[in-house]
Amino acid sequence: MSDAVLEEPPLQPPQTRALIYLSADPAAAEVCRMDLTQQRHRCAAWAAARSWQVVEELIEEPSAPAIERLRAAAREHTCEVVITPALICLGHEIDIIVMLLDALAQHGVDLVSLHESLDTASPHGAYALLLVRALARIGRRPGGPAQQEPPPTPGPPPATRAARRPAGLPLGYRATAAGVAIDPDAAPMVRRIFRLRDAGATVAELAQLLRDQGGGRWSQRALAVVLAHEADYRGGPHPDGGRWPALLEDR
Repeated sequence: MSDAVLEEPPLQPPQTRALIYLSADPAAAEVCRMDLTQQRHRCAAWAAARSWQVVEELIEEPSAPAIERLRAAAREHTCEVVITPALICLGHEIDIIVMLLDALAQHGVDLVSLHESLDTASPHGAYALLLVRALARIGRRPGGPAQQEPPPTPGPPPATRAARRPAGLPLGYRATAAGVAIDPDAAPMVRRIFRLRDAGATVAELAQLLRDQGGGRWSQRALAVVLAHEADYRGGPHPDGGRWPALLEDR
């Protein structure tokens, strides 16, 4: 990469949007040793210490499950990170937790679990996630505890999941009364990502460069989601007809 690319003045980064996911389940409170009020304060303090904007708070209750709203927030790209007091707040079964973490990752959303000191955007967190998946596989072996109930229906193979378009608009676009339009606040960041990519940066280097240049917190998964929409950004066909507004110059 040329020094000219690395020395560009920093853009005003979009503020990281955080969703706080709490649980009113007594079992979750016992594990993380926090009641609902303490959970809220701890998660909010974590976000404030990192200058993240808390955009939504969800509370999992036996009578009113909030997990589908969490999935919708990931699909609609309304947050970049989910903060929860403990993994048990997401579910009591490890298979359920793994499926949810995979769903978040599919849409470029990271997870921070305070009790386990887990941050899926960090190398330590990525390794811990591998261990969680390994435990889930062990539980599904014949004779394992998970075999007491029918195993969950397997999801689509990785190739099918990767080909499926995430719901919501890609970063850099916004919905208007006239249809999809370029978002002037987010478009410069998209252009910078592709400019650095075209200069030779790998996805891992992109994440570090953007953080170093004041571009905000970016995980490799979130960058991969942006890069996957290159054809759209270059004015490719829109699934509902017509074409996407060209945010990048077509090659």
